[in-house]
Amino acid sequence: MTTLPDSAFPDGIEPRHTRPGAMGWRFLPLLLLGALLALALSGALGGRPNPVVTARSPAVDLAFKAPTILRNGEFFEMRVTATARRPIARPVLAVSATYLHDLTINSFIPAASKEGFEDGMFVFEFEPLPAGKALEIKLDGQVNPPLVGVNAGTLQLRDGDRALATLRSQLRVLP
Repeated sequence: MTTLPDSAFPDGIEPRHTRPGAMGWRFLPLLLLGALLALALSGALGGRPNPVVTARSPAVDLAFKAPTILRNGEFFEMRVTATARRPIARPVLAVSATYLHDLTINSFIPAASKEGFEDGMFVFEFEPLPAGKALEIKLDGQVNPPLVGVNAGTLQLRDGDRALATLRSQLRVLP
């Protein structure tokens, strides 16, 4: 193999650029970018459809649809549906404070007739719910920037102070 003098290469190209071993490393950044895109498309970093968690009791069917993975600063939507199987005189949605920690709730529709905090849970009381009717609650919020990690807690539908159905939920927040 003959070697060319340095003057035979264009400006910016040196003999080290023509060595056979140098070619393998050129594709490494492209492979890393492809792996990152594949990871993002897999849904492991969020962005997949929100799962629905359900609980059923003789009094009520309770469903909670919320994201399980978010990034901090991201906006989100949660839905709670309570379908009464018998009349509920004082429907109360109770959400543990650990689940809502560092989440800002921007809207809560419909608005609760009474709100409070009892035994480590935020409680929201609504109008009476006849048998066969559903109470659909929509919450829109945002993850506060300092939150990174896991928020876990419970949602409970009560008739006054008596628990009718309980769900456990978890939200993982990535930076």
